[in-house]
Amino acid sequence: MMQTIHRSIQNEDFETIGKSGIILLKWSKEMINYFPKGSDVAPSEASGDIWLDPEGFKKAVNNFELASLKLVDNSKEKNLDKTVVAFRGLARTCKGCHQKFRN
Repeated sequence: MMQTIHRSIQNEDFETIGKSGIILLKWSKEMINYFPKGSDVAPSEASGDIWLDPEGFKKAVNNFELASLKLVDNSKEKNLDKTVVAFRGLARTCKGCHQKFRN
């Protein structure tokens, strides 16, 4: 999805950016449910830190949700600069969560 958004930014395809952002926003609302206790065994890439720091994980997911929403909102404005900034912020939330909560 991030690759799709990146390509769409290069093409200034705000419609695809917005649609992709909505998909990520929906995922942010479901994500927590995909990591019940004990789901850190192969083939999962989930780190045990999800359950050692559940509040940190919830905060990371919330940050992802907010960043997704910002991307959607900025894509509606069709403002390339704001959309790029929102995309970079979203990418940071992905990277930060993966670094801490993914093996």
